[in-house]
Amino acid sequence: MATKWQEKNVGVVLKFKPGTTKETPVKNEIDGSVGGKQVEHHDGSVDAVIVPATVGAKSQTQEGM
Repeated sequence: MATKWQEKNVGVVLKFKPGTTKETPVKNEIDGSVGGKQVEHHDGSVDAVIVPATVGAKSQTQEGM
């Protein structure tokens, strides 16, 4: 006879081996370049890593002071 714990226990189906991840590049909707990546972990959780575009530095000087 199965115990209550065994009756409720359901096997877990893992998409990947424990400790592994799957990375998918994500395109920037504005210019079509790679804007980051989506990381799917073996336990089913998903992270997003966003890579912002770099902006050039600009400096201005005020004359007459």
